[in-house]
Amino acid sequence: MPPAFQAWQAAGRRVYVYSSGSVLAQRQWFGHCPQGDLLPYLDGHFDTVNAGPKREAASYRSIAAQIGLPPEGLLFLSDVRAELDAAVAAGWQAVGVRREDAPPVGGGHREVRSFEEL
Repeated sequence: MPPAFQAWQAAGRRVYVYSSGSVLAQRQWFGHCPQGDLLPYLDGHFDTVNAGPKREAASYRSIAAQIGLPPEGLLFLSDVRAELDAAVAAGWQAVGVRREDAPPVGGGHREVRSFEEL
């Protein structure tokens, strides 16, 4: 299992997935990904149907309300600047995840190359 997921769970952190892929597709992928079944490390799933478009601040406000946590206590990770900008506009913290073959996310967002850097 990915060490970051284990560490977050051990620290009592809740982890949610917000993807443009459907909740069903998320569950299938995380349940059968190359690292094994990661579903036990996830507390919930959001997509554009149950949360809204990923580039709109209202979607992040909706997620915060659905999980019952204040936006300032939430962290959103993405490799898409517009999504990070929307999360910040909704009061979230946001960190860019830089892929090996991609340019920097930009926009003044902090960036990491792996979850272990968080």
